[in-house]
Amino acid sequence: MASSSSSSSMNLKTVNVWDDSFEIHFDNFISTTRNYNVIAADTKFAGILEKIRYKKKDDVYAQMKRNIKETKCIQFDMKTDTYCPDAMESEADPDRSKREKHARDGIPTHKFCEAMLNSDLLLTGALSVYQKTWVTYGENYDLGHCVKLFQPTNVLPDSQLVFGDMVRSHFGERLFDVKLMLAYTDLAYGKMKLANVAARFNVDNGGVSYEAAADALVTLKLYHILKIKDGNVNCVNMVTDLFYGATYS
Repeated sequence: MASSSSSSSMNLKTVNVWDDSFEIHFDNFISTTRNYNVIAADTKFAGILEKIRYKKKDDVYAQMKRNIKETKCIQFDMKTDTYCPDAMESEADPDRSKREKHARDGIPTHKFCEAMLNSDLLLTGALSVYQKTWVTYGENYDLGHCVKLFQPTNVLPDSQLVFGDMVRSHFGERLFDVKLMLAYTDLAYGKMKLANVAARFNVDNGGVSYEAAADALVTLKLYHILKIKDGNVNCVNMVTDLFYGATYS
């Protein structure tokens, strides 16, 4: 994740967080975000198994639900969990050393979920005081995996409308998908990967491509560029159009 209060240039860096350092880094992150109103988020998951291109939102959502049911966010175990080989080939670290470290020292899902749900980051959090602005790039699977993790049943609802309500209940109405924002301006951008868009806008990732923190930082920078360029960024229908944006991926 990355956070910001303005579009000014900041000296930011990514930090590796593992199970043994999670509590202190999460507490520091929560303390920092209380001074900022925008949070960019990115997840890394085991890829998309079913890649048929649907046009109807209900069909796109049903496909996403099937894919998310069969896969996990990091942490996932390449030896026992289902994953898409194509997705793994596109990730950094071809020698798999980081994947092995994730399997050994990664943050347990239950620990991450408990921390999130008891923080003030989410509207459903025990300490929630005010709504944050959340920014993602191609948000449908990011939000889908998060909502799945936050449910006691670990299952997404059958209805896309119910899913949208769940997204709003956790993240609020101020939810921006930079990929969708760009697609509204130029459909060609809606077909681009984040790294390609960043290159077009001369945005430095401050880290390694395909790492969640670095990609979140790029997303945050692009959001501020668009906000300055357009003057007024409209987040209305971002959740409603969630699966319309998925057709560009």
